[in-house]
Amino acid sequence: MFRILGFFILTFVAHARASAQPEPLVIEGQTMGTTYRIVYFDEPQRRNLKSSIDSLLSQVNRSINTYDPTSDISQFNLSERGICPTSNHLPDILGRAKKIYRASDGTFDPTVMPLVNAWGFGPHEPTTPTVETVDSLKRLVGFDKLRFSKKTIRKKNAGLQLDMGGIGQGYGADMMFLFLKSKGIQHMLVQLGSEGIA
Repeated sequence: MFRILGFFILTFVAHARASAQPEPLVIEGQTMGTTYRIVYFDEPQRRNLKSSIDSLLSQVNRSINTYDPTSDISQFNLSERGICPTSNHLPDILGRAKKIYRASDGTFDPTVMPLVNAWGFGPHEPTTPTVETVDSLKRLVGFDKLRFSKKTIRKKNAGLQLDMGGIGQGYGADMMFLFLKSKGIQHMLVQLGSEGIA
């Protein structure tokens, strides 16, 4: 009798576990001066991919973070003619920026860094530039003054500088989403700062 009862209890517990809704996994961290949060389902493996996500975001930061003097974008901004990037991230985001630049008829332009710095929105102290200063800096701005491929990023004048603040967080969210998708994860919510993908 007890053996039969025990069998039914074990069968019930196994069935309940099998029919229970899977619990989502949650990854959280900091990057790009803000936070990220990922909620995803990964059954039956239930892999914790935080270390891989943090490594990926570190690579992205080393490419597009203007507050890091050793990043690809900072090295480009300091260069006279351009650089050979250390990864595909900067050329990749430039390709995306070029599409937005064209679609917006130049309203979105990631070469505005000289003006960003002049108004104190970058790493420099806030200032109020003169009209003459703004006019002279405008001559340095223009995506058409930039040439790039996966191997090189070149500028027509030494004063041209890049600022990816307008699409950097969105790019980081896209990279996390694509990474998780490459791992076979289909159901997820990715948030980075104010950007989100589901």
